[in-house]
Amino acid sequence: MTAHETPAAPRPEWGGPPREAAGPARRDYYHDPAAPAATRIVPGGVAVLADEYGRVLLQRRTDSGNWALPGGTMEVGETLERCVVREVREETGLDIEITGLVGIYTDPGHVIAYADGEARQQFSIDNRPAPYLG
Repeated sequence: MTAHETPAAPRPEWGGPPREAAGPARRDYYHDPAAPAATRIVPGGVAVLADEYGRVLLQRRTDSGNWALPGGTMEVGETLERCVVREVREETGLDIEITGLVGIYTDPGHVIAYADGEARQQFSIDNRPAPYLG
């Protein structure tokens, strides 16, 4: 495996607490031939919030138990920046200001499958907010 490849199955260290018998509402597949075919790409953004010590804020997702950066998908009529500000406020209670772009992540081999049958190709734009000193 090269530095740019990901494992064929969901990474165990990203797993969350035991889920109910019905299973998680979301499952991430990384270059897994058993993954469902993605039918959509949904633009989304996240914020890389770091404090003065360089610690990055992560949150545990309620739909999969995975640790992730705060963020989410865009709504019709909103900019990416507004999306990230809204999602961070909804998920953490923090008000942020976007000051830059960290990077864009897209991988056709990273499929996100939801319990309702939707399957998406991963696409995320990572933003840098003003320094978080909380």
